[in-house]
Amino acid sequence: MKTLKLSKYEVDISEDKIKWGEREIIKFTFIDPLSGAVTAETMLNAKIKRFGFSIKEIREGDKKINFSKEWVMNL
Repeated sequence: MKTLKLSKYEVDISEDKIKWGEREIIKFTFIDPLSGAVTAETMLNAKIKRFGFSIKEIREGDKKINFSKEWVMNL
């Protein structure tokens, strides 16, 4: 486990490799299901999905924060 300081948060990140199933979910998030294309939005969603698998805990002082897309977008 590695702890990073991001803005006003301390973020614990797993140093383990992502699992096969997690990698598959990220791949399917990367491609738009309707067009089959990779877009800026699908790339962003895939990155956020990857963050969600890697981030184990977020703290702001003594308060624990739940991981969410909104949290990432507000960094």
